[in-house]
Amino acid sequence: MDDRTLILDIQRMSTEDGPGIRTTVFFKGCSLSCAWCHNPESISVKIDIEWLENRCIGCKTCIKVCKNNAVIYTDKGIYIDRDNCSSCLSCVRECPGNAIEAKGKYYDVDTLFNELIKDKAYF
Repeated sequence: MDDRTLILDIQRMSTEDGPGIRTTVFFKGCSLSCAWCHNPESISVKIDIEWLENRCIGCKTCIKVCKNNAVIYTDKGIYIDRDNCSSCLSCVRECPGNAIEAKGKYYDVDTLFNELIKDKAYF
């Protein structure tokens, strides 16, 4: 049994939406489908891949390393075919410009706790 949870992001020093400082953990797999959703990248239950145009150096390494042909070059830049993407993260690991990012990371309870307890001094 896998005891890991998919986390989208850990945001430290959050001061929005109320008084005080907090650390916010954004989980993946939200099923609420709110019309005002501010984090649509949290809806998917798998790790998503995102291309950041401003970091791309145009080397096309991401295309070369994708075993599923899910990373495609278009006249608008890099397109990720999410239906064919297996979330193997080879494009993320190999991109020399860090222009491909993984949206989500698996944590077990102990690892997540150890990450969050780093903020104990603030609380």
